[in-house]
Amino acid sequence: MVVKELAVLGGSICGDYGNAMHTRKVDKMANAKKKVKVLIIESERDWGQRVDEVKEFDTDKEADDYIKKYNKSNNKSVVPDWYMYATKEKKR
Repeated sequence: MVVKELAVLGGSICGDYGNAMHTRKVDKMANAKKKVKVLIIESERDWGQRVDEVKEFDTDKEADDYIKKYNKSNNKSVVPDWYMYATKEKKR
């Protein structure tokens, strides 16, 4: 977790501590908007699969549109020895 220190000064804010400086940890990422990650997977027969690239999008719709367009050519009746496809990152 990324944190940064914030200094809080002032009698009314600090209560009984007067003008003493107090610090507290604040999660830097609390207000950051989460990106939607799309994984580009390479798959090869007898070798398995691996993540080739990770792309980030601002919205689910943008990610879904990209996945649909990227996977458009994966429509063969037989699975090829080598191919690539896009999928959303699984949430943990």
